[in-house]
Amino acid sequence: MAFLELDHLEKSFGAANVTFTEVPGPGASKINASVVFPDDPKKRLEVIWHDEAQRTRPSAIVITAVSQWSAPSGMRLGLPLTDVEKRNGKPFMLSGFGADYGGSVSDWQGGKRDQLGGACRMGMRFSEDSGTSAEARARVQGEQVFPSNDPGIRGVKPRVSEIIIGYPQ
Repeated sequence: MAFLELDHLEKSFGAANVTFTEVPGPGASKINASVVFPDDPKKRLEVIWHDEAQRTRPSAIVITAVSQWSAPSGMRLGLPLTDVEKRNGKPFMLSGFGADYGGSVSDWQGGKRDQLGGACRMGMRFSEDSGTSAEARARVQGEQVFPSNDPGIRGVKPRVSEIIIGYPQ
């Protein structure tokens, strides 16, 4: 994966456009990452490293907020859950909203998004539509797992809010 080492990021995007800083991690934690275009939310990309000191061997690439980057198969932020389900070729499982990892895909159920090639994996988090009623939201909250075709999940009109491409050690 030499193509994703820090040196390549700096050559591709310009050293001034790549910083090493803390980014949000799981729960309320912070982790270190190389951030491409840190001051431009539409171009922002986070690279987390297996070897943080040398900034080699990527662990994950994270697309979040309003970034315009896309992942394999045209996966991008803002896609409705139903579009992701079609691209996966079948329903998948996701965690209830409102908890740590809320709205995250927990199992692609053997669908097309289960493996990207080699041992790479795609993770994804969904957010509920802001216009969803409190009653509808309450049905899909907490430490539960739901199929993507569950009527309660569909009722909150989830859209992709984060994409993580994970690389093996």
